[in-house]
Amino acid sequence: MTARLFTVRDFTILKKLQSKLNAEAKNNKFEKFFPYMKSLRHCMARSNCGLGVDVGKTSNGKLALRGITYCHNTWACPSCTPRAMQKLSEKLKAAYTMLKARGYEARMITFTVPHRNRFTNEGLIQTPLEKVLQFLRETFNSFLSGTLKHVRPKDCYTFQIFEVTHGFKSGWHPHIHAIYWFKKEEWKAFLEKEDDLINSWKWHCRKIADKMFHRGDFNQVEYEETIGPLEISQDIPVYISKHVGDVYRYFNDGLAQEVTSLHVKQAKGGNLTVWQILDKAVNNNDEKYWRLFLEYCKATRRIQRWRFKRGFVSEIESYMKEHPAPTISKKKPAEDAATVTQVAWFTPLQWNSLNMRCKNFLPLLAFIVTRFDVDTAYKLLCRLCEKYSVQIPLRQNPLRANDASAWAA
Repeated sequence: MTARLFTVRDFTILKKLQSKLNAEAKNNKFEKFFPYMKSLRHCMARSNCGLGVDVGKTSNGKLALRGITYCHNTWACPSCTPRAMQKLSEKLKAAYTMLKARGYEARMITFTVPHRNRFTNEGLIQTPLEKVLQFLRETFNSFLSGTLKHVRPKDCYTFQIFEVTHGFKSGWHPHIHAIYWFKKEEWKAFLEKEDDLINSWKWHCRKIADKMFHRGDFNQVEYEETIGPLEISQDIPVYISKHVGDVYRYFNDGLAQEVTSLHVKQAKGGNLTVWQILDKAVNNNDEKYWRLFLEYCKATRRIQRWRFKRGFVSEIESYMKEHPAPTISKKKPAEDAATVTQVAWFTPLQWNSLNMRCKNFLPLLAFIVTRFDVDTAYKLLCRLCEKYSVQIPLRQNPLRANDASAWAA
């Protein structure tokens, strides 16, 4: 079982988000949405096994936890997303190394659809993210199974990932970063058809917009706002598709981070990423930003965040096992694991009870462990348990006494 490292800020943002989600659930809003968000609302709040929860402190002053549940929500969880993105980045770097040896070249294409806010006498009105995201997904699937299926070579590898930003002038801006690995000569033939591909993407956008309008998903105004930019030919490369040259030369330092650092990078042109929106909502307690983030959570439910070509992941994992290159970090060294010192051990009942009775237990736990030495931290945790009528935790985990690699990350 692995341990994860945290800071006070990590828990503060997560707990404020969970408090907001719980408040919305009590108000019976988004009735179909909140059952799905139940896992996020209880992320890290419960023990995941009968071995209890181990609390440790690293030599650099961070909190280490082991034995708690995670929601694994890669769209909206500020705790699980960085961990998932780190693993994804390692896989993409391994894919780069593996396919480079086979003579493949990588390029990235970004797919997006027309989007903009509209100003009326009633004020600013924007198309809901759920509709824009549905429009993008259906258009991309139509383009993928139609034009692109017949144009791209059969012997290729693909990867796609969703990203969403927001601008108060342009509204929600979902887009898809797609990485394609072709042979060098196949890339030359593919890029010669770039203009035809852009015109084809425009045709698929119109086709899906008409379909959604007749189906009732788009009203008249939303339909006109979507179709309008498609009539202006010079806007097509901006709105529709772009390819970023040959990204092969800086893949290790650039492209893998471009598509897997969505939780830390800054949006361009005055737009905001969803994590910037969440940060503003937490720090400023601004209801406007809370509404935006909750709309994002609702719209992205049950949508797969990224996708590899079938069978591609198994090839990557096999390569990572056979070639543990320095650029592919699988596990931290054993000496790093030895720097974690045990602070306390909670039984599942103790951990769950503290989370239910103490509203800010996780941020308080992080503050105690990171600010005080191990002995003082244990005494303060004991006093915290006494305050909330919870049994005092043990100093060591009796169920892991003989586990030499207990804190291996």
